[in-house]
Amino acid sequence: MPVWFFAAGSRSHRPTGKPANRQTDTMGLLKKKIESIMNDDGKPKAIPLERLLTGLSHCYGGVLKIRDRSFQNHPERSGSLPCMVISIGNITVGGTGKTPMTVYLATMLKNSGFRVAIVSRGYGGKSSKTGGIVCDGKKILLPSHMAGDEPHMMAKQLQDVPVVVWSNRYQAGLLAIEKFSPDILLLDDGFQHRKLKRDLNILLLDANHPFGNGHLLPRGTLREPVAMIQRADIMILTRAGNSPEPGKSLLEQLSKNGLEAFASHTPLFLSSHRPYIHSIILSGDDKSGGNPAPSPQDPSILKGKSVFAFSGIAKNIDFRKSAATLGCRIAGYLEFSDHHEYNETDFSGIMQAARKNNAEMVITTEKDFSRIAGRFQWPLPLGVIGVSISIHEEKKFQELILTKIENYNMSKKP
Repeated sequence: MPVWFFAAGSRSHRPTGKPANRQTDTMGLLKKKIESIMNDDGKPKAIPLERLLTGLSHCYGGVLKIRDRSFQNHPERSGSLPCMVISIGNITVGGTGKTPMTVYLATMLKNSGFRVAIVSRGYGGKSSKTGGIVCDGKKILLPSHMAGDEPHMMAKQLQDVPVVVWSNRYQAGLLAIEKFSPDILLLDDGFQHRKLKRDLNILLLDANHPFGNGHLLPRGTLREPVAMIQRADIMILTRAGNSPEPGKSLLEQLSKNGLEAFASHTPLFLSSHRPYIHSIILSGDDKSGGNPAPSPQDPSILKGKSVFAFSGIAKNIDFRKSAATLGCRIAGYLEFSDHHEYNETDFSGIMQAARKNNAEMVITTEKDFSRIAGRFQWPLPLGVIGVSISIHEEKKFQELILTKIENYNMSKKP
């Protein structure tokens, strides 16, 4: 995995307290330094590592320009599917809310009478290279380690929507069409996957840092140059509830990049992340069998409780902040890298730390729980925290999506 993706995840701590070897300590220190530079203010630093990362960013940017030119000059390199394809993606590494947005859209379209299927790369899952059906719309067919944690989590949340994984999203789409005949295919994390043509591009941007520090990987967190957002048909600023005048701030940044015309004709919506208690696993028990269905709990169950939190997602700090809004007191916290595969040593370390901090409960994210469900017996109650997305102008947004679908269907009529 390239150094920029290695660095892009959250810090991974060893919870056991056992001494690490010198190589592990060195790699951990290097990772922290790279993360710090990637998430700084973007100004030049008089240090060799920053200069190295900047040089690598320029090389990466050159490769992206060649790739973009190739797709522009050879549109036949992008495969088309015989149904509408809606892509949900972002332009920076890290969590912007793609998964909850995909779930939101799948639910909305299903309720509007459309047959929907989801296609995902299945990052971290063993079926990513060979392809696989995570859910056939009736039951879950692949465990998390085969499907990837995010596709598995979407399958659990939606239950009646087929989910297919394959790094080759075109082949995944063909498989989904063959098996399920969807009216609409949702392409999860598809903004950069240009080998598959899409009919609607929805771009998510974090309202707090829409373009990171303005640098490409690995000097910053941009997957592509800012100008590439012109491929988007709709923009959504996520976590907008925590930002002052988020829309105005984004428009100012777009103007600085010479994108005033794009900004003026591209619909922009604001959204917020809403944490909720997905489920509570009682101490000494895990009845999930590895595939727990959502069973939302009364949010007051955490109010005033002393909890120990752990997570392994792209932005662990966001989980810590959102958990605190549920009224609990964070007595201690351990964070791991994104998509971390938990083992017995991790579990023991988490519980030792929880007891040391006199926690009444342990809490984690729904995404993390998808990787550990049914594997451990929890001495303390385990709270699983999910996240839903709330569109600020929901009616207007849904009407726009339905209009886009209607226009697509009209264009396909003979």
